[in-house]
Amino acid sequence: MCPKQPSHGRQALGASKLEAPPCHTLEAPRVGSTPSPAPMVAAGSMAEKQVPEFAVSHEVDSLFEADYDLHRVLGRGANGGVRSAVCRATGRHVAVKSFRKHRMTPEDHGDMRKELELLTSISHPGVVSFEAVYESEGAVHMVMERLSGGELFHRIQKVGRFQEGEAIDVAVQVLETVSYLHSRNILHRDIKPENLVFVNSRSSRLKLIDFGLAATIGRGLRVMGKVGSLGYAAPEVLAGHSYDERADLFSVGCVVYAMLTGRPAFLGGGAEIRRRCELGLVDFGEPCRHLSSEARSFLQALLRPEPTARPSAQEALAHPWLSSCREVVRARQVVKPCAMVKSSSPKSQRPLLWAPCCLIGVFHSVVSMLDRLEGNTASEAQCEVGSF
Repeated sequence: MCPKQPSHGRQALGASKLEAPPCHTLEAPRVGSTPSPAPMVAAGSMAEKQVPEFAVSHEVDSLFEADYDLHRVLGRGANGGVRSAVCRATGRHVAVKSFRKHRMTPEDHGDMRKELELLTSISHPGVVSFEAVYESEGAVHMVMERLSGGELFHRIQKVGRFQEGEAIDVAVQVLETVSYLHSRNILHRDIKPENLVFVNSRSSRLKLIDFGLAATIGRGLRVMGKVGSLGYAAPEVLAGHSYDERADLFSVGCVVYAMLTGRPAFLGGGAEIRRRCELGLVDFGEPCRHLSSEARSFLQALLRPEPTARPSAQEALAHPWLSSCREVVRARQVVKPCAMVKSSSPKSQRPLLWAPCCLIGVFHSVVSMLDRLEGNTASEAQCEVGSF
């Protein structure tokens, strides 16, 4: 019998470490009359691993197979893969990440156990939900909420660059999630557009996935380890120094830079990206020419090479670029009236629910309405949509 709908947890996509990018390309638009900038590419890991073919049929535990019907492959990792599945009892759609034990080293086994413990300890709307674990002699199957809206990476690929109001919406969601994790002494260590997935194709709500590299540290302590994705990992991580939660804030800055400019914060090959990152050589000139001064200030604060000069997640949420529109962003859940139509008849006075005080508010109000309409449709159909 499929487990009941879970509280918020998270599913991981394998413990990738550090390597130079390229995977799929993401063309950036021209800026003025300048040559087309280097394309965005999916971030590579910082260590190379052979990715095997994903096959499950001969290792699926009989109890798991009785509960779930496996469908198409959603992704592959070094020790297994992620597939869509449907609960046989309820018809609910989920994502299933499977670990193949014979492909795992003792270190991989330890990391997997640590990840499972972490996922069962967290609960937040910005983190993909963890539902259940099935374990057989040959495999471990993690059942997760399925998110159907695609990666933030692919949305950047599609639109080229986000309007500031759209980027603010994403930045607030990510920072609130990161703030929650840091309050529980958890570092994600691999925040990038590929690990931020939208709830559905018409929604601006997204969730953080892949906790394969996450670390739990004591308050006020620091960790070591060159882990993460090149182009998003902080300078202190690349340099092999100890670091704390401010490393995640640098990664958030790289994500917001990509949204606002349609290009990576650091261009070049692997060695050049490392050099530019460690020196803090981010181009805030031509690629950011169209941005407001507040947006540039926000990026500069998060992308400082010196970690102690960066804000915490809570401090970043108080930045003027976000705080000026934060209440409007929150209206995605509850839209409050901000104006009244006056006439000679008192009965004709009614709130203008879709009349926020700025254009950014108009965008978020429409998104909120679509989110609620889609949520109602999903409830009536009694089906749950989610992702790996």
